Amino acid sequence: MKKTLEQLKYRIENNKYFTADHVRGVIREVGELNEEGHTVAHLLEVAQSREWLGKVDDAGFYPSLIFDLPPEPLKSCRVQENRLWLMGAVPVGKVRS
Repeated sequence: MKKTLEQLKYRIENNKYFTADHVRGVIREVGELNEEGHTVAHLLEVAQSREWLGKVDDAGFYPSLIFDLPPEPLKSCRVQENRLWLMGAVPVGKVRS
């Protein structure tokens, strides 16, 4: 659980918007927890209680409260890496930059 939370925080720091599908993507990536619905919901609750994520909007996106755009030289690599991860983790329609 600790490793999953660390990876979840890293992803939230590097992306402005998150969905429940992205949380499932973190779980798959880390391989530490199962993908039961209550597990995803629990991780979303933890992220909100720690003030990593704001309230969900009508489209199912949670705004990151800890998003940290990297400095310009690192920006393109990191942004590209995270966008590829987002697109691989969920359907393209659930990716918002």
